Amino acid sequence: MRIPILEVEGGSLTAAAGFDGHQGIAVVVRARRLASVEEILARAIERGEPAFVLALDSLEDPQNLGTLLRSAEAAGVHGVVFPTARQAPLTPAAIKASAGATEHLLLAPVDDLPTALADLHARGVRIVGGDGEAPLSIREADLRGPIAIVVGSEGHGLGPAVRRRCDVLVRIPMRGAIGSLNAAVAGSILLFETLGQREPNARPGDSARPAATS
Repeated sequence: MRIPILEVEGGSLTAAAGFDGHQGIAVVVRARRLASVEEILARAIERGEPAFVLALDSLEDPQNLGTLLRSAEAAGVHGVVFPTARQAPLTPAAIKASAGATEHLLLAPVDDLPTALADLHARGVRIVGGDGEAPLSIREADLRGPIAIVVGSEGHGLGPAVRRRCDVLVRIPMRGAIGSLNAAVAGSILLFETLGQREPNARPGDSARPAATS
Protein backbone atom coordinates (compact mmCIF):
# COMPACT_ATOMS: atom_id res chain seq x y z
CA MET A 1 0.00 0.00 0.00
CA ARG A 2 3.09 2.22 -0.23
CA ILE A 3 2.88 3.25 3.41
CA PRO A 4 6.26 4.69 4.44
CA ILE A 5 7.84 2.91 7.41
CA LEU A 6 10.39 4.55 9.66
CA GLU A 7 12.31 2.48 12.21
CA VAL A 8 13.34 4.30 15.39
CA GLU A 9 14.80 3.49 18.79
CA GLY A 10 12.36 2.41 21.49
CA GLY A 11 12.79 5.62 23.46
CA SER A 12 11.94 7.73 20.42
CA LEU A 13 8.78 5.70 19.83
CA THR A 14 7.71 6.14 23.45
CA ALA A 15 8.27 9.89 23.17
CA ALA A 16 6.25 10.06 19.95
CA ALA A 17 3.40 7.96 21.36
CA GLY A 18 3.33 9.88 24.63
CA PHE A 19 3.24 6.73 26.79
CA ASP A 20 5.11 3.45 27.20
CA GLY A 21 2.16 1.06 26.80
CA HIS A 22 2.60 0.69 23.05
CA GLN A 23 3.50 -2.59 21.34
CA GLY A 24 6.32 -1.34 19.19
CA ILE A 25 4.26 0.23 16.42
CA ALA A 26 2.86 3.75 16.03
CA VAL A 27 0.80 5.02 13.10
CA VAL A 28 0.54 8.65 12.02
CA VAL A 29 -3.06 9.43 11.05
CA ARG A 30 -5.31 12.43 10.53
CA ALA A 31 -6.65 14.20 13.63
CA ARG A 32 -9.70 12.51 15.14
CA ARG A 33 -12.97 13.88 13.78
CA LEU A 34 -15.60 14.38 16.46
CA ALA A 35 -19.30 14.14 15.64
CA SER A 36 -22.55 15.85 16.64
CA VAL A 37 -25.78 14.58 18.17
CA GLU A 38 -27.44 15.12 14.78
CA GLU A 39 -24.94 12.83 13.11
CA ILE A 40 -25.61 10.12 15.71
CA LEU A 41 -29.34 10.26 14.99
CA ALA A 42 -28.63 10.27 11.25
CA ARG A 43 -26.56 7.08 11.61
CA ALA A 44 -29.52 5.36 13.28
CA ILE A 45 -31.79 6.39 10.41
CA GLU A 46 -29.18 5.24 7.89
CA ARG A 47 -29.11 1.80 9.50
CA GLY A 48 -32.89 1.64 9.75
CA GLU A 49 -32.74 1.22 13.54
CA PRO A 50 -34.23 3.08 16.50
CA ALA A 51 -31.63 5.42 17.96
CA PHE A 52 -29.30 3.86 20.52
CA VAL A 53 -27.14 6.40 22.35
CA LEU A 54 -24.75 6.20 25.29
CA ALA A 55 -24.42 9.35 27.40
CA LEU A 56 -21.62 9.70 29.93
CA ASP A 57 -22.08 12.04 32.88
CA SER A 58 -18.58 13.13 33.89
CA LEU A 59 -16.66 9.85 34.08
CA GLU A 60 -13.31 10.34 35.80
CA ASP A 61 -11.27 7.24 34.94
CA PRO A 62 -9.89 6.91 31.36
CA GLN A 63 -9.89 3.12 31.73
CA ASN A 64 -13.61 3.15 32.52
CA LEU A 65 -14.18 5.46 29.57
CA GLY A 66 -12.35 3.15 27.17
CA THR A 67 -14.06 0.03 28.50
CA LEU A 68 -17.49 1.62 28.12
CA LEU A 69 -16.71 2.69 24.56
CA ARG A 70 -15.70 -0.88 23.77
CA SER A 71 -18.97 -2.20 25.22
CA ALA A 72 -20.97 0.48 23.40
CA GLU A 73 -19.52 -0.41 20.02
CA ALA A 74 -20.05 -4.12 20.62
CA ALA A 75 -23.68 -3.49 21.64
CA GLY A 76 -24.43 -1.55 18.46
CA VAL A 77 -24.61 1.93 19.94
CA HIS A 78 -24.83 4.60 17.24
CA GLY A 79 -22.87 7.20 19.14
CA VAL A 80 -21.68 8.49 22.50
CA VAL A 81 -22.47 11.89 24.02
CA PHE A 82 -20.29 13.34 26.78
CA PRO A 83 -19.53 16.75 28.31
CA THR A 84 -16.53 18.75 27.20
CA ALA A 85 -15.70 19.66 30.82
CA ARG A 86 -15.28 17.44 33.89
CA GLN A 87 -14.94 14.32 31.77
CA ALA A 88 -12.08 11.82 31.47
CA PRO A 89 -10.24 12.66 28.25
CA LEU A 90 -9.53 10.27 25.39
CA THR A 91 -6.03 9.49 26.62
CA PRO A 92 -3.87 6.73 25.10
CA ALA A 93 -4.96 4.52 28.02
CA ALA A 94 -8.64 5.13 27.21
CA ILE A 95 -8.13 4.47 23.52
CA LYS A 96 -6.21 1.27 24.26
CA ALA A 97 -8.94 0.07 26.65
CA SER A 98 -11.52 0.69 23.92
CA ALA A 99 -9.83 -2.00 21.75
CA GLY A 100 -10.43 0.04 18.60
CA ALA A 101 -13.98 1.15 19.38
CA THR A 102 -12.98 4.82 19.16
CA GLU A 103 -12.37 4.32 15.43
CA HIS A 104 -15.92 3.08 14.82
CA LEU A 105 -18.14 5.04 17.21
CA LEU A 106 -19.45 8.55 16.64
CA LEU A 107 -18.16 10.58 19.59
CA ALA A 108 -20.08 13.78 20.29
CA PRO A 109 -18.74 16.16 22.97
CA VAL A 110 -21.31 18.73 24.17
CA ASP A 111 -20.95 21.86 26.26
CA ASP A 112 -24.14 21.16 28.24
CA LEU A 113 -25.09 17.51 28.73
CA PRO A 114 -28.51 18.14 30.33
CA THR A 115 -29.49 20.33 27.36
CA ALA A 116 -28.26 17.68 24.91
CA LEU A 117 -30.40 15.09 26.71
CA ALA A 118 -33.39 17.41 26.53
CA ASP A 119 -32.82 17.78 22.79
CA LEU A 120 -32.69 14.00 22.39
CA HIS A 121 -35.93 13.68 24.37
CA ALA A 122 -37.57 16.27 22.09
CA ARG A 123 -36.60 14.09 19.12
CA GLY A 124 -38.36 11.07 20.56
CA VAL A 125 -35.43 9.45 22.38
CA ARG A 126 -36.21 8.17 25.90
CA ILE A 127 -33.55 9.00 28.48
CA VAL A 128 -32.77 6.11 30.86
CA GLY A 129 -30.36 6.72 33.73
CA GLY A 130 -28.58 4.12 35.83
CA ASP A 131 -29.14 4.60 39.57
CA GLY A 132 -28.44 2.04 42.29
CA GLU A 133 -31.35 3.36 44.38
CA ALA A 134 -33.97 3.35 41.61
CA PRO A 135 -37.20 1.49 42.43
CA LEU A 136 -37.35 -0.04 38.94
CA SER A 137 -35.04 -2.94 38.04
CA ILE A 138 -33.41 -2.99 34.63
CA ARG A 139 -35.11 -6.34 34.03
CA GLU A 140 -38.49 -4.71 34.63
CA ALA A 141 -37.92 -1.66 32.43
CA ASP A 142 -38.98 -1.44 28.79
CA LEU A 143 -35.78 -0.52 26.94
CA ARG A 144 -37.12 -0.89 23.40
CA GLY A 145 -37.38 1.92 20.87
CA PRO A 146 -35.16 5.03 20.58
CA ILE A 147 -33.20 5.25 23.79
CA ALA A 148 -30.23 6.92 25.47
CA ILE A 149 -28.53 5.12 28.35
CA VAL A 150 -26.92 7.53 30.82
CA VAL A 151 -24.02 6.38 33.02
CA GLY A 152 -22.98 8.59 35.92
CA SER A 153 -19.55 9.31 37.34
CA GLU A 154 -17.70 6.83 39.53
CA GLY A 155 -17.90 8.81 42.74
CA HIS A 156 -21.16 10.72 42.50
CA GLY A 157 -23.39 8.93 39.99
CA LEU A 158 -25.80 11.08 37.98
CA GLY A 159 -25.62 14.81 38.55
CA PRO A 160 -28.84 16.56 39.67
CA ALA A 161 -29.40 18.34 36.33
CA VAL A 162 -28.83 15.14 34.35
CA ARG A 163 -31.08 13.17 36.69
CA ARG A 164 -33.92 15.63 36.07
CA ARG A 165 -33.62 15.01 32.33
CA CYS A 166 -34.07 11.25 32.69
CA ASP A 167 -37.45 9.79 31.77
CA VAL A 168 -36.81 6.77 33.97
CA LEU A 169 -34.14 5.56 36.40
CA VAL A 170 -33.20 1.87 36.61
CA ARG A 171 -31.04 -0.22 38.91
CA ILE A 172 -29.12 -3.44 38.38
CA PRO A 173 -30.29 -6.21 40.75
CA MET A 174 -27.55 -7.43 43.08
CA ARG A 175 -27.59 -10.10 45.77
CA GLY A 176 -24.05 -10.07 47.14
CA ALA A 177 -22.48 -8.14 49.99
CA ILE A 178 -20.92 -5.60 47.61
CA GLY A 179 -23.30 -2.68 47.24
CA SER A 180 -22.13 -1.22 43.95
CA LEU A 181 -20.46 -2.02 40.64
CA ASN A 182 -17.61 -0.40 38.75
CA ALA A 183 -19.02 2.30 36.42
CA ALA A 184 -17.80 0.53 33.28
CA VAL A 185 -19.26 -2.80 34.39
CA ALA A 186 -22.61 -1.26 35.34
CA GLY A 187 -22.80 0.70 32.10
CA SER A 188 -21.96 -2.40 30.07
CA ILE A 189 -24.75 -4.37 31.76
CA LEU A 190 -27.22 -1.59 30.96
CA LEU A 191 -26.12 -1.54 27.32
CA PHE A 192 -26.40 -5.27 26.78
CA GLU A 193 -29.75 -5.53 28.54
CA THR A 194 -30.92 -2.84 26.13
CA LEU A 195 -29.45 -4.76 23.20
CA GLY A 196 -31.29 -7.89 24.29
CA GLN A 197 -34.59 -6.04 24.24
CA ARG A 198 -33.83 -4.55 20.82
CA GLU A 199 -33.62 -7.98 19.20
CA PRO A 200 -36.62 -8.94 17.02
CA ASN A 201 -39.61 -10.18 19.06
CA ALA A 202 -37.77 -9.44 22.33
CA ARG A 203 -39.64 -8.34 25.44
CA PRO A 204 -38.59 -6.51 28.63
CA GLY A 205 -36.35 -8.82 30.66
CA ASP A 206 -35.01 -10.72 27.66
CA SER A 207 -31.21 -11.01 27.61
CA ALA A 208 -28.81 -10.51 24.74
CA ARG A 209 -27.02 -13.47 23.24
CA PRO A 210 -23.69 -14.36 24.91
CA ALA A 211 -20.80 -12.22 23.76
CA ALA A 212 -17.25 -13.29 23.01
CA THR A 213 -14.59 -12.06 25.40
CA SER A 214 -10.89 -11.43 25.11
